[in-house]
Amino acid sequence: MAGYIGRRPKGRPRKDGAISKWVAYIPQPTEFSVNDLPKNPLLDELVMVMPQIHYKRILSDVDLVCFAKVFEDEQLIATALYYIFGGMKVAETSKNIYMHRNTLMYRLDKIKAITGLDIRNFNQALTFLIIHRLYLKK
Repeated sequence: MAGYIGRRPKGRPRKDGAISKWVAYIPQPTEFSVNDLPKNPLLDELVMVMPQIHYKRILSDVDLVCFAKVFEDEQLIATALYYIFGGMKVAETSKNIYMHRNTLMYRLDKIKAITGLDIRNFNQALTFLIIHRLYLKK
């Protein structure tokens, strides 16, 4: 190899394994689920002490069949709860659950289309959480 000064011939692999060292630092996506979320005892206590007449009134205004579609879908409910408990920040939530921002936005829009509640709004997110807790209690 006459004239070889610091450049490798094309098509020859590096011997130091630089690429394999680099791949080790790429965060690997993980499955996320509702069970990984921290419990919210204050919200649970609120639902537990709520009189029967109040949650009959709350549940009379919603179609539980539509909400059941979201609550029974593991990915949708996990996405919603991670978003709400993550401070309702799209960028932070998508980073924490290794999901593209647009995918997260698509899922939030899908939840809005199914339930009629836009959980990007704090009041509607709180309503969503209360209905979810009541659904679990039922």
